[in-house]
Amino acid sequence: SRRTPPCFRNPLYPLREGSILGWAMLMLGGLVFVLGVGGNMAVMCVVWNNYYMRSGWNCLLASVCLWDFLVLVLCLPVILLNQLSDRRILPDITCRMVPYMEVVSLGLSSFTLCVLGIDRFHAATSSAASDSSDRSCDAGRVERCKSVLLKLLFVWLTALLLASPELFLWESSPLTLIGGRLVDTCIITTSSPLTLLLPDSLHSLLLRYHQARLWWCFGCYFLLPVLFTILCQMASRNVSPSSTQKSPLRHHDDTGSNQRRALERQRNGALLCVCVVYALCTGPEYVTNIALTTAHIIVTPEMASMLTLLHHFLLFLKAALSPLLLLCLCKVCSLYNKEYYMYYK
Repeated sequence: SRRTPPCFRNPLYPLREGSILGWAMLMLGGLVFVLGVGGNMAVMCVVWNNYYMRSGWNCLLASVCLWDFLVLVLCLPVILLNQLSDRRILPDITCRMVPYMEVVSLGLSSFTLCVLGIDRFHAATSSAASDSSDRSCDAGRVERCKSVLLKLLFVWLTALLLASPELFLWESSPLTLIGGRLVDTCIITTSSPLTLLLPDSLHSLLLRYHQARLWWCFGCYFLLPVLFTILCQMASRNVSPSSTQKSPLRHHDDTGSNQRRALERQRNGALLCVCVVYALCTGPEYVTNIALTTAHIIVTPEMASMLTLLHHFLLFLKAALSPLLLLCLCKVCSLYNKEYYMYYK
């Protein structure tokens, strides 16, 4: 007798225990998709359509929202369909595209947090050193295009370049039996067809990246932004109080200084909140992988599949929560900037 080829299964019908889980996953994915897409688009539109928000700070955050929007639109449906139907759309392409886009998203968020941490520290030191110069501190409120583009190019090129090994390591594997079902899976290998196109020097770097991938990602995409943000926040807090020890200024300057300090405190709080959300959504993956690696724990294919799905959804949740967190501050920041700009104009 001939063996029937594997086909798509319908996990949503008939209604039973497995279908309830499928419906719950579908509703959760749809909620994250709607909130994430709407929030990221709203942040990008607010920054683009508001002249007073075209600064390096806001453009960097909008660029992260742009990539998170692409991750939600292109990667979430692939992961959700794979989990529900055990099949993957264009496996040869999506097995490389999804990990690459997710690592780029981590890189953009990490390096953006680092750049914004430096920006906050620079703003604190500049405010403390020249708090009496009203116009000089605010001349860069709407930054020049060259300054903004340099920051964006640095963050984007670094994130895209450091994530490029993911394109060569992942490939689609034959159907794997997991939980009694044949499932399309992706595996990490150093002998994929794309690696044959690399010269020997780059292939050697790829092997080293593969060996140190776990610790490299943990250090570059978790420890670096979290520690950098904490250190910049501590340094900024130690510098900022010195600005309040100056002699009293006239009412015109004092009003401007108070508005500027209020805006800086708001931005520091927003940066800290974004960092906390980033750490909570990305930390569990690194903790789990390090624990499994160092303790030499062997997990079943079913457990490995569930952990991978959880890590994907945590990353999608980060992409959905971060713009919603920024959205509640965007209008306030724009009002601060507009009022302060018009006050001195």
